[in-house]
Amino acid sequence: MARDSGEAPLKTAYHRFNGLNTEFKNLEPKKDNRFILYTQDIPTHGLATPENVERSIYSLLLSVDTFKRPSYTNSAYSIDHFNEKLFFAGKDSSSKEISCTFWDYIGTNETTTLGVNNTSPAAVLYRWYMVMHDLDYGSIGYQKYYTTDFYLYVLAPNGFVVETWKYYQCFPTSVDFGDVKYGGSANMKINVTLKYSKARLISENAINNETKDKSGTKVKEAYLDSAFQNTTFLKVNTVGGKESLDSN
Repeated sequence: MARDSGEAPLKTAYHRFNGLNTEFKNLEPKKDNRFILYTQDIPTHGLATPENVERSIYSLLLSVDTFKRPSYTNSAYSIDHFNEKLFFAGKDSSSKEISCTFWDYIGTNETTTLGVNNTSPAAVLYRWYMVMHDLDYGSIGYQKYYTTDFYLYVLAPNGFVVETWKYYQCFPTSVDFGDVKYGGSANMKINVTLKYSKARLISENAINNETKDKSGTKVKEAYLDSAFQNTTFLKVNTVGGKESLDSN
């Protein structure tokens, strides 16, 4: 019996690729500068009024420069079997860290209420770190008080949310406020390392304006009106000619 030359599978693969080639016009690359970062809460030391928390959220999220989508690593292990090794999936060994940077701005609020006019990103991050580790007394806070959840929204060119990541129980393990020097004139940045418990892709939406959910219901994607007001991506479900807002 003659050995298969591989020509038939090659031709099949070529025809399939040639057919897919006509669909390339529907592909739209994601861009790393189209994203919105959101959180409902920023832990703040000593000044945790609703107004100060809200100002801290705005100050930090408006100053974000770089963030990172999660990465996953598994500690696979092996078992010896005769002269070979068999491999199995092990525990999750992901670092669960995010290196991110924030621009540092001067607080510009005109009110003189204690703390309200001091909402620079440097102050926000310092107060957050103080909730975790009080530098005055050396005490460590409770996890539920120094952690918060973050949402990373990836956007399409038209502003639609096409990908949503949720990072659970985030807190800063490193905050580097950077150097100052008389010979420079660069804008100041703050380098932060965030630790999180887990990260999940909670939604990945089609780029077109109309998709279907699991039940077959037509779903019209809505713009994310304000990332600072909506913690989840809003959809407009069309049922019986009527539209209702649901969160994904």
